[in-house]
Amino acid sequence: MLKIMTCGSVDDGKSTLLGRILYETNNVYVDNKETLDSMTKMFGTQENDLEYAFLLDGLIDEREQGITIDIAFKYFKIEENDAMFIDSPGHIEFTRNMANAATFANVALLMIDVKNGLTFQTEKHLEIVHSFNNIKKIIVCINKIDAINYKHEQIESVIKDLNNLCQENKYKIDHIIPISGLKGDNIFSISDNYSEYKGSSLYSILKSYTQVGESLPLLDSTFLPVYFSTKRQSDSRYFATKTINGDLDKQSVIKNMTTNEESKIKNIYNNLSKVDSVTVNQNIMIELEHEISVSKGDVFSTLEVEHTKLTNAINVEAIWINKNPFLNKKRYLFKFPTQKSYGFFSKTTEPDIKINDFFNGTLELEKKLVLSDKKSVDHFSRFTIIDPDSKETVGFGYINYLLDRGSQVFLEHFSANQNSKNVKCMWFTGLPSSGKTTLARELSKKLNSLGINSFVLDGDNLRSTINKDLGFSQEDRIENNRRTAHIAKILHQSGVVPIVATISPNESSRSFAKSLFNEEDFVQIYLDTPLEICIDRDVKNLYNNNSKKIKNITGVHSNYDIPKNPDIKIDTSEFDVENSISQIVEFMGIK
Repeated sequence: MLKIMTCGSVDDGKSTLLGRILYETNNVYVDNKETLDSMTKMFGTQENDLEYAFLLDGLIDEREQGITIDIAFKYFKIEENDAMFIDSPGHIEFTRNMANAATFANVALLMIDVKNGLTFQTEKHLEIVHSFNNIKKIIVCINKIDAINYKHEQIESVIKDLNNLCQENKYKIDHIIPISGLKGDNIFSISDNYSEYKGSSLYSILKSYTQVGESLPLLDSTFLPVYFSTKRQSDSRYFATKTINGDLDKQSVIKNMTTNEESKIKNIYNNLSKVDSVTVNQNIMIELEHEISVSKGDVFSTLEVEHTKLTNAINVEAIWINKNPFLNKKRYLFKFPTQKSYGFFSKTTEPDIKINDFFNGTLELEKKLVLSDKKSVDHFSRFTIIDPDSKETVGFGYINYLLDRGSQVFLEHFSANQNSKNVKCMWFTGLPSSGKTTLARELSKKLNSLGINSFVLDGDNLRSTINKDLGFSQEDRIENNRRTAHIAKILHQSGVVPIVATISPNESSRSFAKSLFNEEDFVQIYLDTPLEICIDRDVKNLYNNNSKKIKNITGVHSNYDIPKNPDIKIDTSEFDVENSISQIVEFMGIK
């Protein structure tokens, strides 16, 4: 399908142009025409002309303000061919919506108001549409030429600025067309009002693009991501999947790329019938000749390919679309079309990433996924970034290339004392001076006296050794906790009880630490000591140190995320050390 997105600054005439095309090609239902007439009378700004934008601006707020806020999808026909308009907002506040539209499109239609010329949004939108591999064609419309009485010098000035910008940034534009969305100049036919333009009309160019949406398989392998499985009583399992990148025949040998197990396809089901073969991009069910290990999110393939691998380290290009600051090392959820994993950016090219910024970075995932670079299999290269704390979508992007981080190396799992129910990670968290270090040391003494090996990972001690290169910024605090969690995991695997005493103020950091262990092997102990008590104790002279130039005390100047479901909760202002240790030991089941 031809998928045409529009972009440009506010009030450049995007919705008006698309609405006119839909209206004049009879892609509008009769009742929509009647509604358009009544909405024009109610909200319109033109005395004698229909407000074509109302065919796409569906929200009342959009109609009243005369701007596009959300993405509008409109299906239509270009003669006998299916097509879709994706109308995206132009206001800088909604750049994220425009960037989201770019992930769907294969043709970009950029509007420039000839009276305003190139704007910041023009440059940003050009950057975005040139960053997505799925966009094959770019058309720039110099709109509202009727408003300047078709002055050639002014139109040429805008085109010259545009060409200079493209040359400077190595952008490629397929067509530049002077138009009037309101009057119809150069949209369906070449206008006599501006004889200097010698090119084709916009609609004839779109008609020539009807095949641009078709994509041939780039590789020899067909991929089958597993959406879900189902099983009838006393029967084999059926896997819901889709043919990605190629066709599929019955009796094809396929491999689960996640487990390396192979099987042969016994049956293919498409449109409620058994079939011998299917073409690319078909939703199907398959049945295997013999059972292999398969889980939701796994990927079958018919052949091994070089640019699609099971990996957890990738170089990516992404755009940040959230007002909250981007943080290196913070744990985010990365959702690919059929797979997902938590992970973090280990490094980025930009030092200070803000809303609507593009950036390049190294992404480290917590588990290996079947991934590909953007030039090979697009389905496995696109992702969305979600903040697990706020549940907001904060960015999205694509994979530039896969990183080889020992893809053929398999981690060795230690077995020492792994069957001992007493070998758990004991993770203390709480405000400064809440009693973490004191209880951690006393717990270690208690466990050692019972013949249970333990080791205290104290935040201050770690900062003077393995974490001495880290400061107290939010990013450094996240990295401090990430390293500590991995050290705790190594100790646990060797049969030693790691006792962690660190503020660990972020819920996402604590969730990451917990994810490294089995559910029963991680115990979170929240010291719910009131802030006033902690300030009064001030063991390390943090709260009352007036000589500190930078004020960043957790709980006072920076946020502390209160644990939602700690395993143990102790207020050390109410319970002394002995009683507190007794509660912890009892929870561990030690007698």
